[in-house]
Amino acid sequence: MYTKTHFASEERLHEQHKYDFFIVHRLEHNFIIDKIESLHKQYCSGNNIVEEMAQFLSSWLAGHILDKDKKYAKDLNSKGVR
Repeated sequence: MYTKTHFASEERLHEQHKYDFFIVHRLEHNFIIDKIESLHKQYCSGNNIVEEMAQFLSSWLAGHILDKDKKYAKDLNSKGVR
């Protein structure tokens, strides 16, 4: 799953540059992965999850990427990471 690869790469940067909120951010990643895997299982079982998936992804984009990821990017940029 691409998401796991992306999160692992991001978390290596967090650890390498001692991001203060690394543990919290990793827990959020774990939650997101668990949710995606749960939705995938539901889909494979024949459940209609379109609405739930759309709502989850919308929430994730707004809450995680546009808020949490911007905060860590700002922190890493202040440490010279580009």
